[in-house]
Amino acid sequence: MPNAVDRLASEIDDACDRVTARILEEVPAYRDDPLAASMLGPYVRQNADEAIRALRGEPTTMAAARNVGLSAAIGTSLDLDAVLRAYAVARDAFVDRLRALAADGEDVSEAIRSFHAAYAEATAAVGEAYLAAKSGR
Repeated sequence: MPNAVDRLASEIDDACDRVTARILEEVPAYRDDPLAASMLGPYVRQNADEAIRALRGEPTTMAAARNVGLSAAIGTSLDLDAVLRAYAVARDAFVDRLRALAADGEDVSEAIRSFHAAYAEATAAVGEAYLAAKSGR
């Protein structure tokens, strides 16, 4: 029987659509910037692959996170707070869905711990890439 992470991976496209919609609802800066809004779905999908690896306890590169930070800094009107808020919304949405997919008695706490650690790295990578791009480094 697949575990909650496998079930989440099997529905990842739908999960990404829900996460994208939730970010657009909860972080108005994405709605206000047409380029940011158009890039959001593909970036959520890119980061979802790393999220699944993190939930499985596998190493992640955080390359997608750095790409989001660079793109947000260079091509959009988004400030760093909006980008980081979007990451928090996505993190919470994936954790909520994982918990909903957990079978009775299935312990997903280790997966969530791994995920939170990877997301802490991701938000640091986003911030670093964003600030470096804004300062011209």
